[in-house]
Amino acid sequence: MSPKTPLSVAIITKNEEANIARCLASVDFAAEEVIVDSDSTDRTVKIARDMGARVIEHEWLGFGPQKQLAVDHCAHPWVLILDADEVIPPETAAAIDAAVNTPEAEAYILPRANFLGKKEIRHGSWRGDAVLRLFRKDTFRVSPHQVHEEVCGEGRIARLKSPIHHFPRKSLADFLTKADKYAGPGAAQMFAAGRRGSIAAAVLHAFWVFFFNYFFRLGFLDGRWGVVIAFADMVGTFFKYAILWDLEKNNTVTPPPAPPRSA
Repeated sequence: MSPKTPLSVAIITKNEEANIARCLASVDFAAEEVIVDSDSTDRTVKIARDMGARVIEHEWLGFGPQKQLAVDHCAHPWVLILDADEVIPPETAAAIDAAVNTPEAEAYILPRANFLGKKEIRHGSWRGDAVLRLFRKDTFRVSPHQVHEEVCGEGRIARLKSPIHHFPRKSLADFLTKADKYAGPGAAQMFAAGRRGSIAAAVLHAFWVFFFNYFFRLGFLDGRWGVVIAFADMVGTFFKYAILWDLEKNNTVTPPPAPPRSA
């Protein structure tokens, strides 16, 4: 048996029984898998523990804080952050092993191939998708943002050529529910940063997002899914700016962070 890569894999979950086994199986090369679960009501926790992952159950803090909590529980200096609906193919596992054992940087960006069913989406807002996910935890950390968090640090950053495979939705209905899940936390984050909105701005931003992603970023080349993705981006943008306007107009209480996506 080959020695495990001295690497911790950090994953946050809620009701991910449909995805978690596939995700964990793909990172069997890593020495440790750490999961922070927020009140799953399905078999996510049992499946993860049965597969040897260490599970910490914790209330939902928002995407950035929740992922950093998982990183804080990791035992190894090198950490790979994954979502439960992501998979590391064998060639990427080999590239990660080489990067950890003979590092040329303190963090690595990986390309991400996004699939809807068996179709890879190559254009629109998903075009050129790449994420910083592999890093030394003593040099990099996850930003505290409730949504749209990112890994930040001062060390050297390099790129790997092999991708993460991402399977974000099981069905069209499941995909479309994402349009409003991030709107509230996104608006609250903008409001806290001093941004202000209006209904006119919400409409203009929404139409621009559709036009830019569908035409300029060639979303139409992805066929019917290209239309769906561009429209979902448009709806989510409208909701976000409309909620931002409502926060300003009514001085409403900042909405709580959205829960992580349920399977």
